[in-house]
Amino acid sequence: GAVDLELTYGTGENLNPATKPDEKFEYFDGKTRKTKYDYSDDKNDYWQLEKQYVYEKDGVTETLCARTDLEYNLDYPILVHKKTTYQDLSDLDNSKVETIYVYGDKDGVPSEYGNSGKYLVRQKVLTDQSEDPDEYVETTYKYYEPLNMGGSTQHGGPVLIGRFGSGFGLIKEKIDPEGNRTLYKYDDYGYKTFEKIGPDGSEDPVKRFYHNVIGQLELEADYSGRVTRNYYDDFGRIGIVEVYEDPRAMKLPDNAFVPSTYVDTNTDIKLLSRIRYGYDAVGNRTFQQQEVLAGSPGAEPVLTTRDSIALEYNSGNLLKKVTYESSGDFDDSFVEYSYDSRGNKGTELIHDGITDREWWTLFWYDDMERQFYETSLDYDFSVKRAKVNHYYDTGQKKFEDLHGEHAIIEKLIDYEYDILGRMTKLTVDKGGEGYLNLVTQYSYDDAGNLDHIIDPCENYIYFDYDNANRNTTEYFATDSVTQPTRKKQINYNGNNDITAVTSYDYDGTTALAHKTFDYDNRRRLEKVEEFLEDPEGENPDKAVTTFDYEDPDEAGEEYKITINHPVGTEKTEILSNVLGKVSKVTYPSGKFQDMQYNGDGSLMRKRVFNPVGYDWIDFTYDNYGRLKEVTYPDLPTPGKVTYEYDGFGRRTKVTDNRITDDNIGGSSQIKYDYDVLGRVVKVTDQYDYELYYTYRADGQKEDIAVYKPGQQDPIYWVVYDYDYALRLNAVYEPRLGTDDLIAQLEYDNNGNRDKISYSKDGTAESTVDIDYTYNPDNFLTSFSTTGGRTFTFNATGTSPPDIDGLGRLVDAQEVLTKTDNTTVTYNLDYTYDMRSQLTEADITKDGSPWWDADYTYYKNGNLKDRTTDIPKTEFDYTGEIMNGTKAEGGESFTLTWDKHGNIDTTTLNNGLNFTYNWDDKLRKVEEQDETFVMSVRYDPDGNRIFKKNISEERKYIVDIAGDLPVILMELNNSGGIVKTYIYANSQIIAQHTGDHTANRYFYLHDRLGSVRQVIDTSGN
Repeated sequence: GAVDLELTYGTGENLNPATKPDEKFEYFDGKTRKTKYDYSDDKNDYWQLEKQYVYEKDGVTETLCARTDLEYNLDYPILVHKKTTYQDLSDLDNSKVETIYVYGDKDGVPSEYGNSGKYLVRQKVLTDQSEDPDEYVETTYKYYEPLNMGGSTQHGGPVLIGRFGSGFGLIKEKIDPEGNRTLYKYDDYGYKTFEKIGPDGSEDPVKRFYHNVIGQLELEADYSGRVTRNYYDDFGRIGIVEVYEDPRAMKLPDNAFVPSTYVDTNTDIKLLSRIRYGYDAVGNRTFQQQEVLAGSPGAEPVLTTRDSIALEYNSGNLLKKVTYESSGDFDDSFVEYSYDSRGNKGTELIHDGITDREWWTLFWYDDMERQFYETSLDYDFSVKRAKVNHYYDTGQKKFEDLHGEHAIIEKLIDYEYDILGRMTKLTVDKGGEGYLNLVTQYSYDDAGNLDHIIDPCENYIYFDYDNANRNTTEYFATDSVTQPTRKKQINYNGNNDITAVTSYDYDGTTALAHKTFDYDNRRRLEKVEEFLEDPEGENPDKAVTTFDYEDPDEAGEEYKITINHPVGTEKTEILSNVLGKVSKVTYPSGKFQDMQYNGDGSLMRKRVFNPVGYDWIDFTYDNYGRLKEVTYPDLPTPGKVTYEYDGFGRRTKVTDNRITDDNIGGSSQIKYDYDVLGRVVKVTDQYDYELYYTYRADGQKEDIAVYKPGQQDPIYWVVYDYDYALRLNAVYEPRLGTDDLIAQLEYDNNGNRDKISYSKDGTAESTVDIDYTYNPDNFLTSFSTTGGRTFTFNATGTSPPDIDGLGRLVDAQEVLTKTDNTTVTYNLDYTYDMRSQLTEADITKDGSPWWDADYTYYKNGNLKDRTTDIPKTEFDYTGEIMNGTKAEGGESFTLTWDKHGNIDTTTLNNGLNFTYNWDDKLRKVEEQDETFVMSVRYDPDGNRIFKKNISEERKYIVDIAGDLPVILMELNNSGGIVKTYIYANSQIIAQHTGDHTANRYFYLHDRLGSVRQVIDTSGN
């Protein structure tokens, strides 16, 4: 690929200087891009560019694609005074995108026309050209008095010597378009010492700096109390970086905010971490090691040294090797690189010092040094994954192919671009293996904003922008003929912060949701108003949430955010430490979460409640900062979970030493193995059941197999097939034999599920099909079945729409077949408020009222009452916690909650008591007289792996490698298979009542994914 460039001189209508080209022609990929330049006449010998035009040239036809107009400062001609581009070149007067730079004196006073003077005093950005006059937002600046170097320092900063020999003062004040003022302070050498925000005389310090005499930044602090200290070597390279906690930092006098204050021996502050760096003779970084303030159970945190990282370079100063040095009993792990003669990385060898395995990634380049091939080799040197890229002459990607194991192609993507290099088309499987030809097209205005998208179903999705190129309107998808309808309106303030968002129904005028946002002078969210009624109505009701902020300034304090909820005095308080980690949350009910962190931000302790008070869960880490052990406050012996890793941080073993009620049982160990791409390929559970996985190139599972200890054949085996857009299109169960099809899936061009076909006999010839339809906005509007019993859903009405503009179901009809082969028809009618809370549900069954309920809510979102065919039920709360119902009428129940916010007891179901483990997972349920109901156990990741009730026990085989953990099999206490489950994209679609030889049933889901029917292999 190549771009040919041609420049022409002295051919324009206005003769440009001899050294300035009139036109530039670029020839690439069969296209010609022409750029035309117009320069000013000879002013101060600068010959400034005043106009630039970009054309697409096709033979003698030229199409103007972009235009830029420029004006300059009269005194300093290199400074731009005005820059204008256009969103619509056919309407220059109404589509300007313009920034005006106004110049004047140091005190912020503009010159007469704003185009002369040495200081930028205003920056004006056009936001609305429909106003008269045009509406601009403005940022203003003031400066300190310029001084000669070595002269007086009364203003806190020295001179900056300009080209013309006169001094420029440093910036003193900036006032943004919303009137927020930032004040800047400097030391005697002109290095910044402070940034403060706020009105004159009451500024909040938000950043603080200390530089040494040669300008090296030695200290930097922020409003949270985080202070970073840098140490430099004799060559000016950073050798040590330390992070301290010092809430007083912003209030210290200047003579105290100095490097000598921030040393680890100063007991008034806390050293959180230290990183040391080493370098070779030419300045390459060769060494890195971290020390972290870290805790351990029952002990105060101490500064702990982590293992080091060593870096080596070749003679060309290219990184040759990275070694992760191990202080344990294993060899070091490392990554080693080699390069071709042009310095492009050719190979990457990864050696795991713990497992003693190695694997390679190889790279190839074209003559333009663009990477066109990358392949990852498995442990046995077979191809695990390959990526192939080809490029246009301009260097932009033309297509990319993704290959899976053994270099089998799995996905193809093609790209096209316009003359300005903007992507105009993305095609998946363009005439490829599956002939899907999924095309998404992009079109832009003349300023480069995305004007509309044509999705693969040929729906048009439009966007509008203001003169500042901010997206102001989004439209519902439409066809190529119909005028688009407004979907969302977005408003901004002068700082480009969103101030209001309104969502509309399909008529484009009915507001379904409206929120407004206010910000404080530090641009933090200050108030949110959620409208509960039409915002265009008179005095519409609102739910108002406000936010308060408090900077720490004393030892022991932390940055605090207070959320004042819309109801009474309810509030939530959030504390965060200097690393930005949330350390405590106190809820309106008074319940709270409390956490402590190590110096690198990893969780050190989490406070938990026990019957005699509060205690802690402790988290400890290995020498590379990976979670090593979790210690629970059980008595008399603490429960523990320990973790082991390979040389690159992939978890290889978990050992569960929790108490009996929580322990996973068996060997108490779960083991993991990985492929070269870091994907789990084997899990061995605590009972030695083995789960094996293979994957497609993009990481989606290709098959899952489960083996029982001592058996050669899998007790579970499911295979997934995908199309050339890598969408799941078939599910198989090979243990069934030749006829092993479970289901096939089809999609529309936008990727929505178009059909699922359940195979009744393992073939594609005898199926129960569900067909789906969607509106242009990809909301499901109907489905229906063929080949089985009736199961339909219809919400296709458009006047008014059955699916509203927010995708909420308003009206629909469902028809289902009952087990006696008769059908039942439900008509659904729902109403929502402007916060999408359900306010009315009216459901009829076979034409007769079945469920009719009205709901009202408190402004904090809690359900206030529910009215059905029995008297109104009102609900009682303490903050966010529901206590149950109020005494008068309706239903009656009470709830109590533990200190963690889990339901402790309920009077429902004749009264139940709940017990939880330390991780807030349900452990046990008992009746009020302590009669056992059920108990549950979980693996250390929180997946349910065991359940016991009064009549049976169940052990669960869990797939942990999917989008969501799902149960593959249920086993009884003797290891017998009770249930086998089969999934499509984590959605259950089939089950056996036993192993693969047992009866098979299919699950049919409604629009929400809820199972509404179960059918057998006869379709009944």
